Amino acid sequence: VYTWISWVIWNLGDTFIILLSLIMATRFQQISNTLKIYLEEINTSNSKFKIATVSNYKGFSCHSYVCGKVFLIKKNSTYFRSWKNHFFGQIREDYNKMANICNIWNDLFANLVIISYASNLSFILIQLFNSLRHMETVIERVYFFYSFGMVIMRTVVVSICAASVNQESKRFLPLLNSAPSDVYCVEIKRLITQIYFDSSALTGHNFFRITRGLVLNVAAAIITYELVLIQFNQATFEKFMSSNEKICY
Repeated sequence: VYTWISWVIWNLGDTFIILLSLIMATRFQQISNTLKIYLEEINTSNSKFKIATVSNYKGFSCHSYVCGKVFLIKKNSTYFRSWKNHFFGQIREDYNKMANICNIWNDLFANLVIISYASNLSFILIQLFNSLRHMETVIERVYFFYSFGMVIMRTVVVSICAASVNQESKRFLPLLNSAPSDVYCVEIKRLITQIYFDSSALTGHNFFRITRGLVLNVAAAIITYELVLIQFNQATFEKFMSSNEKICY
């Protein structure tokens, strides 16, 4: 019973991390897509005019940019300067809200992240240690490769999905840096500074940040552990062979 309960909690924890990560990454992607569409319209519009796509210009409703009406605003006009400051200010506020949600997630579920990675890595190391044991039956070999592959796949999927939050939050930088000079404003500068110095990412109580590079770091640590096990096992094997004793696992 306890084994079954542990297995359910283990799966639910990883599934919860994957789903929440995808939701936050999707929201970051929606905001960056809105910014990308706006900058593309600016770059392709006439040099004398700038395109503003809002359903109600007086209300400065930038959330209706994608589906709003299209009209032209004269370049360097007061309306254009006011609208661009509001638009990029709204983008920065949306990004800041998502960053705050990410911080709340780290405060509430940092223990879950640590337990998830600790359990996955523990099973990987145990399976690597068991790989040094002689397997007599085919069923035993099949079970080993199946269970080991599932643990590896689970760890990689959790890491990639959780790292997508950090990946999507950084998509704003190349877009903001490519903004034309006539639309550059203080809100863009503030957003670039915030992203550069405070990039959003899931963490385990700030012991580690889940990024794409973490997958390679974990793989390097596992390979190092496996090499140590192989060397230790070889030394033990030679020691017992010299004394004509049998090794028992």
